[in-house]
Amino acid sequence: MTFGRHDSFYIRDGWINKILDGITKKSDIFQSKDAPEILGVGYNMVKSMKFWAEAMGLVKFHRSDNLKHKITVLGRKIKENDPYLEKIESLWLLHINLASSLAYSSTWYYFFNLYDSAIFDVTDFNRLISPWIEDNYKEIQTKSKVSENTLKKDIMCFINTYTMKRKKQNPESEIFSPLSQLNLMNYQSQRILFNSLNQKQVPITIFEYALLNYMLKIESTEDNDIIQVNVIDLIDQPLSPGRILKCSTNALYGLISAAINRGFIKGLKLERTAGLDVVTISKQNKVQDILGLIYEG
Repeated sequence: MTFGRHDSFYIRDGWINKILDGITKKSDIFQSKDAPEILGVGYNMVKSMKFWAEAMGLVKFHRSDNLKHKITVLGRKIKENDPYLEKIESLWLLHINLASSLAYSSTWYYFFNLYDSAIFDVTDFNRLISPWIEDNYKEIQTKSKVSENTLKKDIMCFINTYTMKRKKQNPESEIFSPLSQLNLMNYQSQRILFNSLNQKQVPITIFEYALLNYMLKIESTEDNDIIQVNVIDLIDQPLSPGRILKCSTNALYGLISAAINRGFIKGLKLERTAGLDVVTISKQNKVQDILGLIYEG
């Protein structure tokens, strides 16, 4: 679990391209004195860029390889096909990684996987999250507790990640977060209002990616070629499509039906078993195949 590594800088438009270009030029750029000059930002923003690159799954840190970062499969796909994040699917993929990472972006993980209400009063954040941190922070006995100030900065960065939108008055000079385009939440009067997305707001390839990303990690006790999950779990369990994508129950059923009709996911079925709706897929599916579909057609 980590908090505050973004240095209060939410992800900016244009940063992803700078990060991927920078690492391509110099794989140890985040340890380099030249980083501010190469990336075109201040020193504190370099540290923030490192956080976003890791939390969004664009790079992996290799301590054994002279402290270098290496671009991931997703990072390469975006760099080669969508460096300026013009595809809404790219934004969704970055969000999925961010919201799934307990290790890097714990506040994001908490809100998308554990928090149940559609409304959140920001003034209650420390009171609600502190017990969860104490229960899960493995090194709490050997390191100082997360300060209230750090948590305050984390919640504001979380909010700005999804709500800092380009203003119509002066769109060229506005510093905004690209993830605000996902329409996952609104912020007003110290309250977060989470949106429940309908089927049309979630690209079918993104649902397929989130579905496989969740189901293929389930350890099956059966010695066969299939994985089965109750639809209820796809709605409510941590890291499930319903949680990560903030889609309504009706939207989830609609997306499942649309994915079945497309026929891209091997063995995908929705059946009624013992009074429960159950989704089945083949273990032969690969999440990376969805990335190929998104970026290469």
